[in-house]
Amino acid sequence: HPSVTLTENGMPSITFDYGERMTPTSVTEVLDLPERLAIDTGGNPFVVAFDEFQEVAELSKELPLEKIFRSCIQSHRLVRYVFLGSKTHLMRRMFGDNTRPFYNSAFPMPLAKPPADESVEFLISRFGGTGITLPSSLADMIVSASENIPYYLQAVASLTFEEVVCAVEHKLPVTFIIINNGCLGMVRQWQELFYGKNYSGSILTVRDRPANEMLDQDLKYDYLPDFVKLAEAHGAEACRVIDPTKLDDVIDKAINSPNTTVVEVIVEPRANVYPMIPAGKPVSGLFLRPCISPVPSLEWISNLGVLIAEPEPKGSL
Repeated sequence: HPSVTLTENGMPSITFDYGERMTPTSVTEVLDLPERLAIDTGGNPFVVAFDEFQEVAELSKELPLEKIFRSCIQSHRLVRYVFLGSKTHLMRRMFGDNTRPFYNSAFPMPLAKPPADESVEFLISRFGGTGITLPSSLADMIVSASENIPYYLQAVASLTFEEVVCAVEHKLPVTFIIINNGCLGMVRQWQELFYGKNYSGSILTVRDRPANEMLDQDLKYDYLPDFVKLAEAHGAEACRVIDPTKLDDVIDKAINSPNTTVVEVIVEPRANVYPMIPAGKPVSGLFLRPCISPVPSLEWISNLGVLIAEPEPKGSL
């Protein structure tokens, strides 16, 4: 089922559903669209790039997509095609096997591995975009473990994204720092800045929720999960920092620990992360302004599992 939309820049975006509604006719309509657009615009040439093109072979189990793609593409005169794929062995079979529809239909251009330092920068920036600080030492480990092969690099990174237990199992002296403001941080920030403070599903504390999301105010906790207990359950050392004056000492101790360590830092719920780039904006649209409250107000965290007014729980500072 083809779907054609225009992006904010006026460029056509073509997608199709390959579920029950997909037929040879619907696929052909989508594939022929670039050629028709090129003709309608006065013969201007188009370039179409297919990413992870080897997946067409997997989809061809239900519909002969390789044959359909080839029969359409070979008749196009105003469109140039680029076929990209991260699974080299499958791409070689598609274009090098004389029994396959795409045999010898394109010039192979093997890409070398990206420079290791660029891969490290890529990982740090992508993690940073989600509000997670990835230490360069851990980024180096990921690049090394994946042999800097992009497909495996992203696969290993996706595991690192969540798995503290993996670091514990391999006895990696890695420090994870969780900045906890009791919210889905970037989601709440976008709702504040771009959606008129209409918060939905982003306030995770018991208090300060929208009226339709209010919880029983007598609950014995303010926020779940308890990241310190969760980290300890995975075999890591863990500590919660509530007093900002103790943060430097805690981080220094964690960095010098021979074990995997998780440090949870409680911060002001309204503290935003800058700089940021709004959706659809170029780098020149960088959004930069100071935090709303430079001095943390920790009233929201009166009892994370236990009352802070009582003797502090083990692992808290």
